[in-house]
Amino acid sequence: MAFVQVTLMKFREGVGDPSIKLMCQGLQSISKIVPGIIKFEFGPDLKIENTSMDFGLIILFENQHAWEDYRSHPKHIEFANGAMKIIERVERVQMDI
Repeated sequence: MAFVQVTLMKFREGVGDPSIKLMCQGLQSISKIVPGIIKFEFGPDLKIENTSMDFGLIILFENQHAWEDYRSHPKHIEFANGAMKIIERVERVQMDI
């Protein structure tokens, strides 16, 4: 059984493509910071529905322990603190799959 985290983000008013591109570069830089990350996918919402969030992130881990290592890793914490400057709201769910 694997462990997955799905993260949805709503950006602050006025956040543009340059800021989102920088965030994507940051996500890429942390996509392999701990062993146990199987898949790390992210991207903007397709704007099919007007009530959707702006951006999604799906990370598949070997197990919950790998997720815990990721969440507590200093590079993840540093990235997350910086990204919150452009993010208004974050919703997360973790599941065994």
